[in-house]
Amino acid sequence: MQLESRYRARSLWLDGLTGTLAPRDPLPGDRSCDVVIVGAGFGGLWAAYSLAMLAPHLEIVVLEAEIAGYGAAGRNAGFVSAGMAGEPRVVARAQGFDGVRRTERAVIESIDHVESVIVAESIDCGDTKGGSFRIATNAAQLARARAALAARRKRGFRARTSTSCRRRRSASTCGSPA
Repeated sequence: MQLESRYRARSLWLDGLTGTLAPRDPLPGDRSCDVVIVGAGFGGLWAAYSLAMLAPHLEIVVLEAEIAGYGAAGRNAGFVSAGMAGEPRVVARAQGFDGVRRTERAVIESIDHVESVIVAESIDCGDTKGGSFRIATNAAQLARARAALAARRKRGFRARTSTSCRRRRSASTCGSPA
């Protein structure tokens, strides 16, 4: 029971699960398979799922030291974000302006893919496609937000996907006085 309490204390998501959070028994002895995936976080489980859909004949084993969702994936609040990892200027140095655009579009399209899996697998996860906000609370943050918005528009993102709003709309949309 102490182990279960420790798992539930790690995240809201784990605490909200019904049933036991007891880890499965370790694999007994040697095991043969086609693919081993180490880690049962979002990345590991998504890789296993995707591979199983693409190549159902493969025997896939997912290894996890604790329980699925124990690490960072279980504490991230369940967000699926269209934010590109890293700075666009760094990607542009390696892949050019078009590479930044392709990367951003692929990230945005991945959200639709995640949602299609949620529907296809009847996953009850409270999925809501609500967009995201970048809130500025001082002049320097506002300047950076405006520059980022201008850069996104330069890369071809329309006002529907990238826009700015005043404090009143921000407060009414997300409940923040910022």
